[in-house]
Parts: sequence; C-alpha cells; structure tokens
Amino acid sequence: AIDLIPKDVFICDWHYERPDQTPVYFATKGFDVATCPWRKPELAAIQLKDMLRFRENSTPQMATHFQGIIATIWSGADKFLDSYYNPATYTQTVSDAVTLKRLMEEYKKMH
Repeated sequence: AIDLIPKDVFICDWHYERPDQTPVYFATKGFDVATCPWRKPELAAIQLKDMLRFRENSTPQMATHFQGIIATIWSGADKFLDSYYNPATYTQTVSDAVTLKRLMEEYKKMH
C-alpha cells in the first residue's frame, strides 16, 4: 500500500515508546520524513542522533529525505509555555518541555 501514496506526502514518523528506525524505510520509498518524539527525553535524544546519522551515512540524494525532528506537544500552547519557562506551574506538560529542551541541548553539542 505504501507504493500507492504520492511521493509529495511528508511523513511525520511518530514513535513515542521506542526509537524505531522506520525513517530509513520511508526515505528508501522516496518520502521526505521527520522523526516525531514526545515526552521521553532519552528517546528523543536517540532519535535525533539517528536522524543525523542517517543523513551522514546516505548518498546525497537519499540524505535529502531525512528532514529532521518535529517535537510533538499534546497540550495547549499556554500550558506548554508555562511548563517550559516554569516547570512548577503545570506538571502534566513538564515532560514535553523537558524533551524539547533536551533535543536542543543535544543538537547544540553536535553542532
């Protein structure tokens, strides 16, 4: 069925519980793909490293399909921002904010 999907569809590859390496599958099928972590900073850091490794170890043509990371947030913007700037204000979204902060820290270490 994947071969019936138009190649201009952008794949947001959600994996919240483990760092599956399915972006490689989507890229080899000709899709642009981003990995989309949520609320687990350790997994998000692995997914970021995987995405960068996929780019580095691919041909130039294949590397363009690995578009990066989209941090998913499942709360309202107001609650996320409260958590991001003051984690004590809303404990339910602390992990969203911590995950985004971890992604930014990991990226800065690499570049």
